Amino acid sequence: METVLPPCTDACPVKTDVRGYLSAIAERDYLKAYYLIKEHNPFPAVCAWICPHPCEGSCRRGAVDEPLAIRDLKRFAVEKGRETWKSPKNKPGKISPPYPLSQKVAVIGAGPAGLTAAYDLACKGYPVTVYEKYPAPGGQFFSSLPAYRLPAAALTQDLEDILACGMEIKAGVEVGKDISFQELYANYQALVISVGLSMSRKLIAGWKPALPLPEFDHPEVWLALPFLQAVKQGKSLKLNKNVLVIGGGGVALDVARTAIRVGAEKVSLICLEKREEMVAPAEEIEEALKEGVQIIPGYGPKKILFAGGKITGMEIKKVHSIYDQNGNFNPVFFEDKTNIVPGATIILAIGQTTNLSFLEDSPIKLNENGWLTADKNTLATSLAGVFACGEVVAGAGPAISAIASGHRAADSVHSYLQNHSFSFNHDQQIKVIGSLPLETAKLIPPFTRQKIWSFDTFGKYVYEERAAVTEAHRCLSCGLGAEIISTQCSLCINCLRVCPYHAPVGQNQLQIPPENCLACGLCASVCPSKAITLKGLPENEVLALLQPLPPAQDPALAIFICRHALAKANLPLDFKLMPGFKNSCLIKLPSVGALKLFWLLAAIENGFAGVIVISCPKPACQHSGSLNLAENQVKRAKEIYTTVGINPARLLFLSSEETALTTKLTAFAGQLKSLAPKHQPASAPPLPPPP
Repeated sequence: METVLPPCTDACPVKTDVRGYLSAIAERDYLKAYYLIKEHNPFPAVCAWICPHPCEGSCRRGAVDEPLAIRDLKRFAVEKGRETWKSPKNKPGKISPPYPLSQKVAVIGAGPAGLTAAYDLACKGYPVTVYEKYPAPGGQFFSSLPAYRLPAAALTQDLEDILACGMEIKAGVEVGKDISFQELYANYQALVISVGLSMSRKLIAGWKPALPLPEFDHPEVWLALPFLQAVKQGKSLKLNKNVLVIGGGGVALDVARTAIRVGAEKVSLICLEKREEMVAPAEEIEEALKEGVQIIPGYGPKKILFAGGKITGMEIKKVHSIYDQNGNFNPVFFEDKTNIVPGATIILAIGQTTNLSFLEDSPIKLNENGWLTADKNTLATSLAGVFACGEVVAGAGPAISAIASGHRAADSVHSYLQNHSFSFNHDQQIKVIGSLPLETAKLIPPFTRQKIWSFDTFGKYVYEERAAVTEAHRCLSCGLGAEIISTQCSLCINCLRVCPYHAPVGQNQLQIPPENCLACGLCASVCPSKAITLKGLPENEVLALLQPLPPAQDPALAIFICRHALAKANLPLDFKLMPGFKNSCLIKLPSVGALKLFWLLAAIENGFAGVIVISCPKPACQHSGSLNLAENQVKRAKEIYTTVGINPARLLFLSSEETALTTKLTAFAGQLKSLAPKHQPASAPPLPPPP
């Protein structure tokens, strides 16, 4: 079956329902948002801090004004939603698998990939043991990632939830030293290798031979990971005031910014790439520059300069090219174009490699470079029952990609142990919504990205609730739009007449391309043939809420409200808590223009004492014509009420911007006791169909 995804979700390696949790934030349902984020990601708090947010680069809103601030909203939702999730009322207990399984699984490495695989397998019922050489799980999150990028509390809360599934962690146990790989293979029915890239690369002569340059063995030359680990462990470092960092990736920036935090007065970062070609995230580059890091792009090291055995600086040479004609890393320099950069400490951050020494006596095959190879589909190694995932297979990448790899490894292990065939072919079943057409983008009212003015204790931006909710409402709900049932379409072209984006196309047969549709629902509300369905608002769910009511002491109220209005009106999420609203039924609409006349009639016919419609204020309405259409539907409904002898005052239409809105709603609920019976019997004559 084909799955249609918005570009933001497709860009996420674990296919997080970005659209869903943004909608939940917009409705102030932070617990739901948190569940949606956690659904495919056991590291929600970690990723809310460090994810490079590829989803934002794919956000179709960027064609209108600016992409959604997705990662910032994720962090907001994780912090707010987890507060509710961990409350006494909702506090989760230990995760119990559906049934226990007997086959034991060992995971080597407790980084994001290994823990994800272990978590999935433990939740399926397998006894899982994770072996980790560091004194605590978390991989590089725990050992080297700077605290300014990832607070310990964020990692701790994710680990707490992961370990609740019942896996066993053997921390401080290094495979190949404290226990052999052969011993693990003999005692477990399946193994997962996820040791990551735990070693920093050394600078080598010509960047090709395997021998390191002798001068880089000087005690004032650090490697990136040992430096970051020493800082993370709180060790006292005798760092010189003038530091040179070699490298242009994210780790190089971590090193440079950490050096400033531990006392360096001047930090110069030298990288082969031009500034616009640096692989580090642009926002981290900007933050580094603001903190005082000097970036020297387009240069590489030529030699270290010494005086009396101490480092005084480095001679650097200008880059001619970084890659050869085949795209392989093969830097070429202008040997005669050099500069001198002063410095007393050098830190190399030119990449990481893996340590697979524990596999030396095993039959597992490595490639010519000494790297582990695994099947791209199943992640199986050359030894039956042994799988690999994360950076040890794919190379350096973001944590979210390692998490996706861990999911796939767990699926493969489960298939292997249960003798099932496994083929990871989900990508073949996915269709991604195309780019927003330029003509459609011009018709969408611009709403600029919400600025963040607050800072937390780490100096990071934090959304305040009102700003977060407003920002989430900028989401275009891509893919939740209208669909035409061609066999029911009467070609009345009502949809063409009301659509503010000219989405319906065709002559003999109308269609609504998902690229053009903004899910406002106006077309479905005016379709006389019921030929248009709205994915974001299934009509059967609305009608289920409007089923005939049993007798009740308090008047029943049907409330139709625009989702945008619900947030901006500052109304309670649970209307039932308001005086007189105990028996209220809340129906959230993508826009007030999606309101159908039939629903206004069905509510009264099925025993509701009153109906309330709440819209956005006109200047803030995101869909042109939406408010006018809703006003017309309400007017027609009142005319029909009058025709059949029902007091039209039982239908109230309000704007969310009205002053004393809560007071007016409460007053309306009180007046219903005199306007309508407490319950309309099911045998009452039906209302006529809408004209």
